[in-house]
Amino acid sequence: MALIFRWYFGYSSRLAFSGNEECKVDYQVHCGPALGAFNQWVKGTEMEDWHNRHVDKIGIKIMEDAAELLNHRLTTIIA
Repeated sequence: MALIFRWYFGYSSRLAFSGNEECKVDYQVHCGPALGAFNQWVKGTEMEDWHNRHVDKIGIKIMEDAAELLNHRLTTIIA
């Protein structure tokens, strides 16, 4: 079973890299824990559904949340 999983892991990665449209349901795109962290971060927002995730919306959310975090930290330092 381990050999089958190892083979499929390599096969599905090669499909994704090659862009073979006939086998796109078998694509495997590797990601690390960052995707899980991102999913937790957008949980409860309109971006929870992956269909609503667009690079411009993600960029705006990153900037707004970073500004909010910096403002919070600054007010705790000043206070």
